Amino acid sequence: MAGEYGIEWTVERDLAWNDNAHPAATPGPGLSVDDGTVMLRGRLDLTPDGAAVLDIDGSLVLFDLAHPVPQSVDGTWIEIHCHRDAVYLTPYTL
Repeated sequence: MAGEYGIEWTVERDLAWNDNAHPAATPGPGLSVDDGTVMLRGRLDLTPDGAAVLDIDGSLVLFDLAHPVPQSVDGTWIEIHCHRDAVYLTPYTL
């Protein structure tokens, strides 16, 4: 059906700096799929309780951290890469 839909992002992969996450080559939000790998680009916000939130143009994706992330990347543009089978979109009604 035509119209606007709300979705919830779920990524079943912890954020691991210098493994599946690194500084973005270019600033700005992004989403792409290539050879089964999903790339999410957004602004990283570290939470006081040891998690991270990726802001992709207003869509927020919560990540657990595999290990501590350098404080210097808080508030910067990053890219996270993961296998497409680890990414789920669930529709919901507003």
